[in-house]
Amino acid sequence: MNCLERFGGTNLNLYRTLVTTYEMRNVRAAAEMLGTSHSNVSQNLKQLSRQIGVRLFIPASHGVEPTSETVTLYPIIKDALESIRSVEQGLLSVTKDTHATIRISVSSQAILSFLEDFFTSFKQKFLNITFTTVEKTNSDAYTTLKNQQADIHIGAALSKEDIEHIELFKIKCGLITLDNASTDQSKNTELSIHPIYCSYNKTTSNATRVFLDLLKAYKF
Repeated sequence: MNCLERFGGTNLNLYRTLVTTYEMRNVRAAAEMLGTSHSNVSQNLKQLSRQIGVRLFIPASHGVEPTSETVTLYPIIKDALESIRSVEQGLLSVTKDTHATIRISVSSQAILSFLEDFFTSFKQKFLNITFTTVEKTNSDAYTTLKNQQADIHIGAALSKEDIEHIELFKIKCGLITLDNASTDQSKNTELSIHPIYCSYNKTTSNATRVFLDLLKAYKF
């Protein structure tokens, strides 16, 4: 069984690369603006193109030109990145004198790998906020939050009156089975979709609220 395939989420650096290349109309100029290499920009654009399933740019005499799909995507992505930056700047001013540890319980440590880019970005910007994690089953998570042994839980939604939650992303789980009726025992893959939520107490600390506000601003 493989439950480690995320969909609907992308590394934000890929989106930043698209926006900068769109505005510069040149991969090399975009690389200079982003402070990275020409090959890294090209690789990011190829990766994003594969993930969203459209061609992003076409070669032009002095660089590149966006496809019609990219022209449509640009203002949407630009606005989303601006919203995230605005939230980050506001939260930085609120938490500049806040030193805290956010305690996170997770139904599986593997889930944290889907949030790796977010955690890396958060730690770089909010140096005075640290994290601890503990693995808890979804059935034990409510007690953990209620007893204030954790600030948030990442896993299935906890349907309790004193608990709130936000959906982060979805994962596809594939179960491979053998077709016994077939002479060659061909493999069948059954896919199911499971949403992953961040659950938390309605009354929570300032640092945790900062973390939650930034989570809501991100598009996984």
